[in-house]
Amino acid sequence: AEISAEAKASSEKSKFFINLGTTTVEIKADGNKVQYILPTEVITKNSFFYDEKTGALIVKLPRPILDESIVEVQSNPEKIEVKKDIGWARLSSFSGAYLETELKKNLRNSVIQAGNHELLLERAKKNAEEVVLKMLKEILQKEKLTIPTQIYFN
Repeated sequence: AEISAEAKASSEKSKFFINLGTTTVEIKADGNKVQYILPTEVITKNSFFYDEKTGALIVKLPRPILDESIVEVQSNPEKIEVKKDIGWARLSSFSGAYLETELKKNLRNSVIQAGNHELLLERAKKNAEEVVLKMLKEILQKEKLTIPTQIYFN
């Protein structure tokens, strides 16, 4: 899935008990990519059973999860938007540079957090259901079986 990731940080500075203002940096990166997987290691023969009442094959699967080993973070600077709001008495040439660097370092974590949003996980679940139903339909057709199939996620 292609997603946007956003992060925000701020830094307050004062000198001799005088507040020099707060610098806030926001970063938004479009075009990040994450991948969802179905953890197949927990699928066993007990995940499949035939419901005699309905005549359907019932398949119980784990929910898809975000595969954190395959996260593509946007590296094109043209697709990374940075907004800075510099504190009133701070040097604009330096203020926010540290925050920007830290936010960019943590962009991968922001992408993972965005990728774990419930709406994206629901979309991954729907996609997984479609793929598994298609696979099972092909297998059943090869065996010349016509059995309605239902997928449930734990």
